[in-house]
Amino acid sequence: MIASLIMLNMTRVTVDQQEIRYLQATDDQLHEVAARNRWRVKVALRDGTTITGYLAGVNTGRTQDQQGQWGYYGEATIQQDKINVPRTVDRLDIESVEDPA
Repeated sequence: MIASLIMLNMTRVTVDQQEIRYLQATDDQLHEVAARNRWRVKVALRDGTTITGYLAGVNTGRTQDQQGQWGYYGEATIQQDKINVPRTVDRLDIESVEDPA
């Protein structure tokens, strides 16, 4: 069950423990793959889109709703190869992180 609270700059904020663990796992995967490939990654999104480029940054945080419940969010910015344009994606939308070809 997805328990998203709000949108934060197009990034979902979640209180669901499984999604929070997924945010942590994708953060680890992004850094592992980037570190062994000179900061290049290939990310497959749940909508079927693939992004290949340099990992420009990750953003992780938490926020509190009006009822006092904490929610967590995460996003990744990838400087795309061919068009040289940064793209920021919600890490909950990442299906997999792979070595670039």
